Amino acid sequence: MFHLRRLCKEGADNGAPLSKSGRFAKVHGVVLQRGPKNLQHIAFGRFDAAVDFVTFKAFGFGDDGFYATLNGFIKCSLLTGLDADVDEFEDHDEWRELILDSSLTWGLVGHRHIRDILCFMSFTRNTPAAPLLWPMNWVLPSGVQAVCTTRLGGVSQAPFDGFNLGDHVQDDPYAVAQNRALLQAQLGGARPVFLSQVHGVNVAQLSVSSPHGEKADACLTQEQDVACTIMVADCLPLLFTDDLGQVVAAAHAGWRGLAAGVIEQTVHAMCEKTGIAPQQLRAWLGPCIGPDAFEVGEDVRVAFMANAHAANVSQYFKPHPTHSDKWLADLAGLARWRLQALGVRSMAGNDSTSEWCTVAQHSRLFSFRRDGVTGRFAVCIWRN
Repeated sequence: MFHLRRLCKEGADNGAPLSKSGRFAKVHGVVLQRGPKNLQHIAFGRFDAAVDFVTFKAFGFGDDGFYATLNGFIKCSLLTGLDADVDEFEDHDEWRELILDSSLTWGLVGHRHIRDILCFMSFTRNTPAAPLLWPMNWVLPSGVQAVCTTRLGGVSQAPFDGFNLGDHVQDDPYAVAQNRALLQAQLGGARPVFLSQVHGVNVAQLSVSSPHGEKADACLTQEQDVACTIMVADCLPLLFTDDLGQVVAAAHAGWRGLAAGVIEQTVHAMCEKTGIAPQQLRAWLGPCIGPDAFEVGEDVRVAFMANAHAANVSQYFKPHPTHSDKWLADLAGLARWRLQALGVRSMAGNDSTSEWCTVAQHSRLFSFRRDGVTGRFAVCIWRN
């Protein structure tokens, strides 16, 4: 449960003074100025709120914080409600030094202020933060489920914070394993199968015994409790099913895979597997780099213009405002154009607005183009 009041942007909360003391058997409150990256003002006190941290790992999220709940107000004081012995708290030696440092400004935010002033979250040591999922708003047939993760939750540390699912980005393997276990828990028993994505067009046929790591950029299955899974951090993830829920599929579409035909290969494989027509398929386009951030060269535009159905493709490229040799490309728009050319009519998800742009959504999504070293979020679809 969250409680929030917008606070002064520049200063920490002012409260009754707390006498300096080296004795803190329990630490139930921490106030941080302008979010967790600024430790200039810390206040410890005892509160009656003993809660269980399952939404974020303590102090591990960015300054712009939890987008949906904080709504941009995180750049202010923050109180995190803790129920942990200081000796059990992670990195407790560092925090004990901070507690005992006489140069710190001490203050106390009393219990009576919690409901009015502070956003407080719960924490249990060694309990990973539950992942927060992207709202999909996609009508699925009975027996089919899908999720899209965000960067929120999990256990990974910066710059992979927090819910990184990629095991190829130099993150701590133990953290990635924990995050993947959290993902599987979200799938209600279905097993996510992770591919080795190579910006190609191969479509893997998944079963309950499929190993991780097959080189492919799309996958499909008709089996139950096998989750077709794609990881991204700017490329476009797509999910597919049919009107009756007989088959599910997922595809990874960076510009190379999209131009080479990964969507076409996925749709053809689904239709061949089930004997259905493209008009009976449903597609969902996930978050990707948006049309105001995706800078490409002339070679990318030429790759799409060479397509036999490229009569209207120029509308998805606009001249770069400052570089005459570059374009701004609408990756999601190009994918919708390809799907329409195939005969797929039911499309949901990414509409090329900034809400769906990985670069723009810093607090919610990973972006390789924006950050360079970063994690990966994922989409999954499965039959149950």
